[in-house]
Amino acid sequence: MAVRVLLLEVDLRRPTIARQLNIRSGPGLSDVLIGATTADNATQSIDLASRSSYLAPAKTLDVIVAGSSSANPPPDRESRDGAAAR
Repeated sequence: MAVRVLLLEVDLRRPTIARQLNIRSGPGLSDVLIGATTADNATQSIDLASRSSYLAPAKTLDVIVAGSSSANPPPDRESRDGAAAR
């Protein structure tokens, strides 16, 4: 049985995954959410075997990065202390 792993970057305000994994920064989740692209088009596959001598159960890692910063994320629904935003 093949193992599939999807890394989904949901921090739309401070995206870092694309830079850390040295992959393209878009299209991504924000683009999927506004309907500019599909999840299939936003998914990038990384060959793990070429990046490390350690073979994980999954030989590839699928990634959807945060995406375009032009898509303005909605304001936080809760503040840091857990109180509802007004």
